[in-house]
Amino acid sequence: MDQRRPASIRAAFRTLRLRGVRIALLVNNAAVFARTPVGHTPPATWDRLLGANLRGPFLVVQAALPLFAPGAAIVNVADVGGVVPWSGYPAYAASKAGLIQLTRVLARALAPRLRVNAVAPGPILRAPGTPRSVWKNAVARTALRRAGSADDVARGVLFLAGNRFITGQTLFVDGGRHLCY
Repeated sequence: MDQRRPASIRAAFRTLRLRGVRIALLVNNAAVFARTPVGHTPPATWDRLLGANLRGPFLVVQAALPLFAPGAAIVNVADVGGVVPWSGYPAYAASKAGLIQLTRVLARALAPRLRVNAVAPGPILRAPGTPRSVWKNAVARTALRRAGSADDVARGVLFLAGNRFITGQTLFVDGGRHLCY
């Protein structure tokens, strides 16, 4: 499905509903990352990032609501960029900050039926086009002085999915990056 298109989302969940699928865990992980300098970002680029990173997860949750099994969980993949002011990436940072707040709002709105949390990864994978020097600097600015792995993030998701007494939280899987800005 294309989470930027509401009709695509509805069609995907209609198919799941017709097949009798029940959702125990929904992970909102799709995202768009792009540099968006304040003075040089066209409105269409701003809309594309917020559409994919914030609006999309909301629409996916909305469409999935009838399919959740009792005790199900939602985990949104935010980013340390949602709490650290990245001046070259305001659209991305705003979208991830919005996703962190949306996580709290959904946790409150959907409790006690569902639990909603987020993970906020730090340097895990170097984005295409990111110069090696920029990547090395980001990794050096973590408390642990190393990049994480996709497995680190997956373990964070599984922890939040498995703990039935946590909701509305953001788990930083960032090697302490949010501490060292």
